[in-house]
Amino acid sequence: MPDTTHPTMHSEIESLRAEIRQLQVNLASLTDSVRGVVRAGKAEAVDRVSDTADKAWAEAKSLADSLSKQVEEKPVTALVSAFSIGMLLGLLFTGRRA
Repeated sequence: MPDTTHPTMHSEIESLRAEIRQLQVNLASLTDSVRGVVRAGKAEAVDRVSDTADKAWAEAKSLADSLSKQVEEKPVTALVSAFSIGMLLGLLFTGRRA
């Protein structure tokens, strides 16, 4: 089956994938930072925060993998969704300026 998708769409998909990978890196860094701060405290607190951080990391990774699969399966829907979310966030954060 020939690939009939537009080259721009491929670049947008790759951009989304890169952003997901960067989010994973940022979350891993944040997790490590939290672990470092908590290690300076009590051992029990370290265990709880470490467990929570591990669960958060696993959930974020699962979400990123799921999102990546959805982008591959339905690239047009993913592109429209990303654009729509970006527009909504832009309107929320910038407000209406006359």
